Amino acid sequence: MSFLDNWFGSKKADEKVSPVVLSKILDAMREGVIIVGEDTRILSSNQAAYDAFGRRNGALDGKRLSEVVRDLTLHEAFRKALFDNLSSDIELEIPGIEKRRYDAHVAPIEIAATKGAIGVFYDITQIERLELVRQEFFIEHLARASDASDFDSRFCRNSGRRRDSGRRQQSAFFRRYPQKRAANASPD
Repeated sequence: MSFLDNWFGSKKADEKVSPVVLSKILDAMREGVIIVGEDTRILSSNQAAYDAFGRRNGALDGKRLSEVVRDLTLHEAFRKALFDNLSSDIELEIPGIEKRRYDAHVAPIEIAATKGAIGVFYDITQIERLELVRQEFFIEHLARASDASDFDSRFCRNSGRRRDSGRRQQSAFFRRYPQKRAANASPD
């Protein structure tokens, strides 16, 4: 059992959870959180959600989800949570000055006998950029390695010599001049 399970479980049925406590928990989260009611109006959200979806048009609370985020997949996930009591995991892209990508989890929730759905949005934009850089580096590395081996094989093919021809020429030289072999001999 988690701390929150214990804490909420210790509350009596007639005792309500303080909105201030719930608000502080949401604001402490790095991920964006949006809670909607059955009418798909936003009941609560945190600062990370405002930064992601607010577009500086005022508070998110009280607005319809469709006013804040225009993504059909996300709306369908909230509908499933509200009416079918099903959780969903989706990815969405938010256009803007800088496109942002989110991995979102939407689940049904009931707070103080009010049915709703909660969406938690994890920003994966930076992770995706780093993965793209890693892939480009890997592809570039493979291309350079391939170019180097192509150059080596082209050089040997165009010169009419085999790759080990340098060693063969050296052996022929030492057969002709055995006194040079003794001078160049290595101690191993």
